[in-house]
Amino acid sequence: MEDKFQEYLLICSDMFHGLTPKATRRLAYEYAKKNNVKYPEKWKNNGLAGREWLNGFYEDMPADVMQRYQFTPSRIYNLIETEVTTVHRVPRIIGRKGQHQVEQVTSRERGELVTQVGIICANGTSLPPVWVFPRQRFDEKKMMKGVPNQEDGPMGLVYPSGWMTCKFS
Repeated sequence: MEDKFQEYLLICSDMFHGLTPKATRRLAYEYAKKNNVKYPEKWKNNGLAGREWLNGFYEDMPADVMQRYQFTPSRIYNLIETEVTTVHRVPRIIGRKGQHQVEQVTSRERGELVTQVGIICANGTSLPPVWVFPRQRFDEKKMMKGVPNQEDGPMGLVYPSGWMTCKFS
């Protein structure tokens, strides 16, 4: 029964009509009521399923996928992307007591965001980082100058915005 409910939620999401957590809880209550499934009295009073049920429902879905496809830890990866600026913020400095304005040399450079991507496997191994630079063309010798172990070290990619997309050169 939960499989059909899960399937319906995924179809809604695929059709760009995903449900909010509260709407999902309300629908779960109505679904259980229509199908004469036993549910807590609290659901009836509130007119929706409890948060605990929703959290359990979320936790069960990955387990179903793991059982269905028999994934080993070496087949599960996590990708994290973060934006790194090329110009750092100016730190606070110590000045003369009583002086209202403390001058400091700052860079006029606006800086650019460079995307760093880290990929790690569930078995503990990781892939070298990937850097996405905001450029049109990539000159590996200039960009990766000074990077140790370049054969299996970090990889540089370019995209005009410097953000992650599905197209890279």
